[in-house]
Amino acid sequence: MRRTEAREGDWRLLEREAAWHGNPTWDRFIAFSWEAPGRRSDIDGRAIVVRDLMSPVVRHERHGADLWRQGLYLDVPPWGYHVFEVTT
Repeated sequence: MRRTEAREGDWRLLEREAAWHGNPTWDRFIAFSWEAPGRRSDIDGRAIVVRDLMSPVVRHERHGADLWRQGLYLDVPPWGYHVFEVTT
């Protein structure tokens, strides 16, 4: 809760969708973002790092355009969670 975006940021519920046709697990996720004022940037054309703040092992590097079009596929166990920081 010390992070600026958690105290002063804007909270937003994110859209989710199936990773493939017929996969019902997408509906079992809650996804949201907190964005600090003035810190959101366009990801298209940039390298993006998605890092889990709860686990130093989980880190994804993606091209911004791919992340925007395809999203981020997650394979999470029951009651599992991630707290991601997204940086360029």
